[in-house]
Amino acid sequence: MEERLVNIQEKYNDKLGYTQKICCFRVKTLTQLIPILLLLDSVFFFTQTFFRWGAPCFLWWNSIPTTITFFIGHITRLTGIPVCIYSNIYLLFASIISLLLLSFLVVVNINLGP
Repeated sequence: MEERLVNIQEKYNDKLGYTQKICCFRVKTLTQLIPILLLLDSVFFFTQTFFRWGAPCFLWWNSIPTTITFFIGHITRLTGIPVCIYSNIYLLFASIISLLLLSFLVVVNINLGP
């Protein structure tokens, strides 16, 4: 099975190419930059919640759709903060994305056949 996965990776590298840099950044640098940007987004999101609290345009409890949006936004960011910290330390984010892409390629290859 491992040999088959290596062959799939080599085929896609041959077709699409492989580079160590993306837009003047190394791939490792970008995988560390993405969680940092997500952390900043979460901090700014909670900051805007604090400053907008009580404003007439921020009455999220008046209707069910805005309440659902409010809670989903906050829960997503609360769960994202530890994931971002963990992924920045161990590059878990890049590993998960690679695993998802690899599993997608394996499923596509199995469905299309040789």
